[in-house]
Amino acid sequence: MLHDLHSRLTYPHVVSTLALFVARGGSACAAAANSIGSRELKPNAVRVGDLAANSVDSSKVVNESLRSGDFAAGQLPAGKSGSDGATGRTGPVGPVGPAGPIGAKTFMGFVLAAVLIHQGML
Repeated sequence: MLHDLHSRLTYPHVVSTLALFVARGGSACAAAANSIGSRELKPNAVRVGDLAANSVDSSKVVNESLRSGDFAAGQLPAGKSGSDGATGRTGPVGPVGPAGPIGAKTFMGFVLAAVLIHQGML
């Protein structure tokens, strides 16, 4: 078996295999050398326009790092209403308004008073 492998192992085979490994390893090294890590990024260097659509999802956001200003109107549910505050001070008394029209109860009171006066009871 070793003899069969040795008979097929020629100089062109060795060189081509070696070239394949160098080419594959060289591109991997070049890709690693040209990549930028988070340490090399300055603060606020990546803007919204630099991100692909839907590239940031909830798994990539730190819990409790977003504030209400990070959401559009209507995206967050309304919170519970707070308790009622303390009653404020009473304001100043306003001016007296004009007299209103005579109603049925007031008119009947005048009639009753007139009858009682007429009969001498009042």
